Amino acid sequence: FYLHPGSRVPAHCSASGKLLLAQMSPAQRRRLLEHVELESYTPRTIATLEALEEEIQRVKKQGFALDNEEFL
Repeated sequence: FYLHPGSRVPAHCSASGKLLLAQMSPAQRRRLLEHVELESYTPRTIATLEALEEEIQRVKKQGFALDNEEFL
């Protein structure tokens, strides 16, 4: 699929969003995400803060992020 320039994809279910979240401190992430509903777009969407934090730790360790059919 192709996302047009300026397209918006939620941070919790996109590779680039998870990379940005991984660069934040845990406190910054909490402040950003505490009022956000982690909407499920597919059965693979990470939809809890606990699971997202686990994924972010994996991203930090690997040095890259993947979108595993989490948005489309």
